[in-house]
Amino acid sequence: MNLGIQHLISSLQKLQYGGVYFVSVSSKDLALQAGLSCLAENSFCKNLRYLTLQGIELSQIKSQNFSEEFLSKIKAHVYEYEDNCDVPRNIINDLVVYDAIDTESLHVVLFEDSQILELDKDNLNRYLSKISYFAKKHNAVFLFVIYGSDPDIAVTPLLEHSTNISGIATIEQNLTSVIMNTRLWRLDDGGFTSGVNTLKVTANGLELVIDEKTNTAHIDENICYVVANSFTSDIKNYSDTKVFASNYELYEQAIKEAYCSTVFFTLENREDIDTLAKMIYELRTIRGKELKIIIIEKIPGIRATSEKLLLNCGANFIFPSSAKGYYINAMIPTLKTSKFTQSISVNFNRIIDNYHFIENEDNGYLKPEEFFNSVDRLLKAGFENNYVEACLSVLTPKNGIDSLSCLSQFTPKRGGDYCTLVNGNIILFLPNCRNGELKIALEHTFNTAPSVLFESDESYFNKRDILSKIQYFSSQKIKSTVDEKVLAKLIQKQKQAKAVAQKEISLMSLAKSQHHEATLTDISALNNKGE
Repeated sequence: MNLGIQHLISSLQKLQYGGVYFVSVSSKDLALQAGLSCLAENSFCKNLRYLTLQGIELSQIKSQNFSEEFLSKIKAHVYEYEDNCDVPRNIINDLVVYDAIDTESLHVVLFEDSQILELDKDNLNRYLSKISYFAKKHNAVFLFVIYGSDPDIAVTPLLEHSTNISGIATIEQNLTSVIMNTRLWRLDDGGFTSGVNTLKVTANGLELVIDEKTNTAHIDENICYVVANSFTSDIKNYSDTKVFASNYELYEQAIKEAYCSTVFFTLENREDIDTLAKMIYELRTIRGKELKIIIIEKIPGIRATSEKLLLNCGANFIFPSSAKGYYINAMIPTLKTSKFTQSISVNFNRIIDNYHFIENEDNGYLKPEEFFNSVDRLLKAGFENNYVEACLSVLTPKNGIDSLSCLSQFTPKRGGDYCTLVNGNIILFLPNCRNGELKIALEHTFNTAPSVLFESDESYFNKRDILSKIQYFSSQKIKSTVDEKVLAKLIQKQKQAKAVAQKEISLMSLAKSQHHEATLTDISALNNKGE
């Protein structure tokens, strides 16, 4: 989870489970901006979210001119305190009373900073210790946004109790800008970082102001950042090569100083794609379009959709696993003159959700009508999001091999891998298969080698051709009752297998299912007090 300042580097805003964070701001308006920015940033997480307000009316939320889209995506369980309530003293007891003790939840609490300033040292330490203990016990995150006239004064007593606090920052609006001063923010390794950044208030929350660099910044064009195991750069291409032990260490350095130099990430595990995409997105949106971001794949068979994700997040070029060092060095002079021309205006969470949308799709056998409807739906959604390279393949079984024998060898691997039977032809849809990869895909999709099962295949990779073909098939009537019986038998067997799988539940899942789950409330529909 993150604090929710758009384009700010993650080390200055990452919210760690079990952590307690304080952001002191100079007005109620900024408190709402900070609190709702945090909820919006984490609206895609599965964690339960809670918003606790003190001294802030619904009309003030609406007066911030947030966009309707921004407000509508924020879901939280909302509590409202009376103006005179002692929030630091009561918050934990009240959460227990209201059963708001869900594991790994996010609590955003807004209240006046006077409640901190009025506490003596002993009471402040007692309350912070209690909150910290609760956060660690439930692996929860607390973000306290306190508002008043002087944020610097408000955080002074908090800085003396940093052992119970994971992050302290101030946000203050002056005549010309909004300044965020991160006093301390805990890193993953236990250390702390700090920094000062200029923000701006937008209809979609708080956003970092990115300084436009002048041409004098081109002095770093002969510098490259390289992960140690990627490749050895030719000294003719770069006068200075900075070598790092990991992608993350490279990213942490480049995000601070790189402008038009070249960074070489390596992709060694498919599980790292999401993390790498986030680092690339932040580098591109923060450091600008002059930066050259290159990815060197170390494993073969990376999906086209994964490569599109990395390119859409800001990568200039991807070298496949087959690329040798001499080839990479030969390409560098061309890559050094390239510029990222795309416009990245979409929130990273939306990009990653679009990328993963197909993974949540079911797979397996479908009746012809269901098959055609599913293919049509996935094609339209997937190509619109630019994360589908699909194949529709019509497979004809060899003479002497019945359709049941062929169909029973079908083993879907990924979401959207669907199969049906029409007039003796096996029709297969693979949403992550691109032209030139069908042979390998079929070998992974059938338990028996396709060359043994099928006489021929008629395949389509173009969206228009696929839609045309499914429209043709959907207009045909199934002539063979044998086909209907074969497909019905396999679908029934598939349902039974899924039913058995759904009954399997871990003891931990069973225990969690017994706990209360708070009902999420749409922030944009929050009622006035007393209504």
